[in-house]
Amino acid sequence: DVVLTKSIMELVPGKDTPRFKNTRDGRFYFGLEHWTIVARHADPEPVLAYTIQARRDGIELEQRILAVPLRSPELTTSWEGDDTIVGLVRFRFTNHSVEKENARLRLSYSQDASRNHGGRGPHPGIDGTLTPRYPLDAIAIDNGMLYSVTDEGRILRAAIDTEMRVQPNNDAVEFRMPLEPGQTCELVLKAPYIALDTEEERQALQSIDFEQSDAAVAAFWRRFTHNGARIQTPERRLEALHTMHPVHVAVTDLAMPGNPRLINTSVGTVTYGNFSNEACMIIQDLDQRGLHDEARRRLEVFLEYQGTVPQPGNFTDCDGMFFGAGGFEMGAYNQHHGWVLWGLCEHFFLTHDQAWFESIVSKVIEGADWIFRQRNTMLDELPHSRGWERGFLPAGSLEDVTDFYYWLSTNSLTWRGANHAACALERIGHPDAARIRREADAYGASLREGFETACRYSPLVRLRNGNWIPHYPSRLYRRGRETGWIRETLEGAVYLLISGLYRYDEAAAEWILNDFQDNRYSAAPYGYAIEGFEATWFDRAGFSMQPTLLAGLLPHLDRDEPEVYIWMFMNALASCYREEIGAIIEHPMPVLGYSNNALFKTSDQSNAMMWLRYMFVYGASQTLWLGKAIPRAWFAHGEPIAAEDVVTYFGKVSVCYSPAIGDDRIEARVSLNLVEHPEHIYLRFRHPGKKPIQSAQVNGDSWDKIRPDMEVVDLSGLEGEINVTVNY
Repeated sequence: DVVLTKSIMELVPGKDTPRFKNTRDGRFYFGLEHWTIVARHADPEPVLAYTIQARRDGIELEQRILAVPLRSPELTTSWEGDDTIVGLVRFRFTNHSVEKENARLRLSYSQDASRNHGGRGPHPGIDGTLTPRYPLDAIAIDNGMLYSVTDEGRILRAAIDTEMRVQPNNDAVEFRMPLEPGQTCELVLKAPYIALDTEEERQALQSIDFEQSDAAVAAFWRRFTHNGARIQTPERRLEALHTMHPVHVAVTDLAMPGNPRLINTSVGTVTYGNFSNEACMIIQDLDQRGLHDEARRRLEVFLEYQGTVPQPGNFTDCDGMFFGAGGFEMGAYNQHHGWVLWGLCEHFFLTHDQAWFESIVSKVIEGADWIFRQRNTMLDELPHSRGWERGFLPAGSLEDVTDFYYWLSTNSLTWRGANHAACALERIGHPDAARIRREADAYGASLREGFETACRYSPLVRLRNGNWIPHYPSRLYRRGRETGWIRETLEGAVYLLISGLYRYDEAAAEWILNDFQDNRYSAAPYGYAIEGFEATWFDRAGFSMQPTLLAGLLPHLDRDEPEVYIWMFMNALASCYREEIGAIIEHPMPVLGYSNNALFKTSDQSNAMMWLRYMFVYGASQTLWLGKAIPRAWFAHGEPIAAEDVVTYFGKVSVCYSPAIGDDRIEARVSLNLVEHPEHIYLRFRHPGKKPIQSAQVNGDSWDKIRPDMEVVDLSGLEGEINVTVNY
C-alpha cells in the first residue's frame, strides 16, 4: 500500500490543502498481499528509497519507492514545506520460469482510508491477508492518467507510465503483460500528494522520469549528510542508522507554511505534531552533530510563539510559557516548558554562541520567571493540604495522562530548565543571574523536601534479591505504585536523576535504579512481561515500554557502570529497531516483536543515536570522557572504531581506536578542538580480555599518567591532535 495521510494538514493548512481531495486519507492498493514477500529493505545509507521483492508463480516483482518535489524532481533547487511532493513507485516484473507467464498487477484506490494503527485502527475490517479494507473509488484511465470517479467529477490520483495492457474494471484497474522466460516489463506510478488541476501541473507530473529521479534522490541525500558527526563501528547497522537519522529528521519535520525559516519538529513522520519535550531531544542530537543551524531553526519556533498557547493546569497565566508552535503544538505535557527552557540553554552551551544567546536572553528570563511566578502561588497555606506541595508548580497534567497532580517528572524537568537558565545567565554575567539562581535553588530545595516527604509515607518495595528499599512515588500524595506504565515507569522517579535534581551517587539513586531494573522495566504492568524470567531476563530486560524514549540508562553511565549501560542500550535498540526500514519505531505493541507503526519516531531515534555517541564521547560536569563505554568485543575485531566531530560542552572532539590485540597494543588518535578546558580528560581502552594497561606513549613519548584500575590514560591539560599507544 501507499497512504497519503492528511494528519499534519489538519493542524496547520498549507497553500494547497483544499486540493487534498480525500474524505480521510488516500490509500493505493496493489494486491501484494497475494504475493510471497521475499525481501524488504532500505537503500544503503543515506539514500531514502525502499524496495520490496515478491514472487508469484514464475514472476518476480520488485517494487521500488521514493519521493521528489513536483516542480523540482531533479532536487537541485529549493522548495517549501507545503510544496507538492510526488510519490514514485516502480513495479518491475521479471519472468524467472522456463515458460511464458503473465505479469499482472491489480490497482485500486480509496479516499476514505486511514493509516494502520498496529491492528487497532478505525478500518472497517481486515481480510484473511491482514489487509485493512476501505470503500474503494470507481477508477478511470485516460491518456496515462488515473482518476477517481466521484459525484463531483473526476479527481486526478496518479500518472501511469507502462507498456503493459490496461484493463479498467469499475473500482480497480488491472495491468497485464505476457512475458517470455527472462523477459522484463515495468509500471511506474506517480502519485501527487494533492489533486493536480492545471495543465502545467499535469505535464510536470507526466514528465517526471523515474530513473533520473532515482539518481537525483541518491545524490541529494549524499550531499545532505556530508557534514556532521560520524561514527565507525564493527556493527554496520548502528553505523548506518546513525548516518540515516538526519535524513529521517529532515523528511519528518516541516518548514512553517509562509515562513520556511522556521522548522516545526514533528517527532514522528506525518502523524505527529510538535511535542516540545521530544522536539528538544531531536534538537540536542542535531547540536551534538554540529548541525547548529538546523537546531536553531527548530528552537526559533518556540521563541516565535512563546506565551501564545496555555497548558492545562492550575496556572495563573501562560505569559512566558514555552509550548506554542504556530498550531503544530501537541500534547498536554506540563513538562514541555521546562524542556524548551533547558533546550535553549543547551544550544548555547554546545555552540558557545554568546551573541545568539544574548539576543534571546529576555525570552529565557521570561520563561524562568513564569516558573517562579507559578510556584510562588504555592508558597501560602492551601486548603485541605498537608503542605507537601509547598513551592511546587500548581497541579497540572502529566503526559498522555491528563489528571491534575503534583507530578515528579514535570517538576524535576521544570527545575532542570530553571537551573540551566541560571547557569547560562551566570556564564554571560547577566545582571539577573543571581536572582534566577536564588529562585532556581529555592525551587530545587522545595522539590527535594516534597519528594522526601512522599517517600517517607510510601511503603517500601521489594527487590528480586529479597531486600526492601524506599520508593519514590510518581506524584505527591500517592502511597505506593501509580496506575499504568506511563505514570510509574516512563514518568517515574528516575527523572530525579536524569534531571540532576538528585546526584547519581546518592543513596537514593541506587534505590531508584534497582527498583527500575527489578520491578519497573521487567514486570507487567509497568514493563513488558518476561516469561521464564531467570532464563531470558538478560535479553529482554533493562528498558521501558517505549524503549528509547526514557533515558534511564544515563545514570548508569554517570556511575561509570559501562556494562549495565551497554546492556540497556543494546536491548532497548534491538526491541524497536526495524531492519527492513533501517529505523526505530516508537515502541513494540502489544508485546515485544510487534510494532505500533509510528514511523519514523525521530525523537526516540535521536536519543538512541546520542546514547550511541556517548559510548565514544561523553562530557559530564568537568570531565570529558573518550571511549567510556565502548563494547569490549568491538576491540577484538581489529577494525577501526571511531567517532568524529562530536560537539560537546568543551568543543568538538574526535577519537579513533586502531586495535592490535594480537600484538598486545591499542592505538588511538584523538582530536581535541577545545573551546573550554575540562578539569579531567580520560581516554579509556576497554581491552576485550580485560587486561590492565602496562605502559603508554603519548605522541611518541612515554606517559606515566595512566590509571590501570580505570583502564584510562589521563590526557588532562592537552588539546589538539594527540596520538596515544597503550601496551599490555
